[in-house]
Amino acid sequence: MDEIEKLLLEMDSRGFSEKTKKAYAYFSKEFLGFSKKSSREAKEDDVKRYIAHLIKDKGYTNVTANLAISALKFFFNKCAETGICNRIERPKRESLPHTCWSKAWTYGTYRHYWGIQNCRQRRYTLTLQTQN
Repeated sequence: MDEIEKLLLEMDSRGFSEKTKKAYAYFSKEFLGFSKKSSREAKEDDVKRYIAHLIKDKGYTNVTANLAISALKFFFNKCAETGICNRIERPKRESLPHTCWSKAWTYGTYRHYWGIQNCRQRRYTLTLQTQN
């Protein structure tokens, strides 16, 4: 049985969602292609190099890199049974720019919003208010 098929079978038996299965299979295949090694020959440094490649060369966010690490940890712990990802450090989360709304704007928007009785009009009004 192929390693990716074993990965999919393991995830099926645990009830993983289709999106998770697709993402984990993608990152596992991508890693094996990137490293040009079998899962038994791969080392921790290969995984670190791959994560750095995702962030620097492909421009993936740290959140996506964390997903790749989770996929590879599952792959190497459950399918390849080597556990080479156990000591991999996860990248820091990016900080998002803070949006600061004034108290008057927030209070006025929501006072107007809850004063509207029609639900459809309420949704439309809130959408217009938040797009500015």
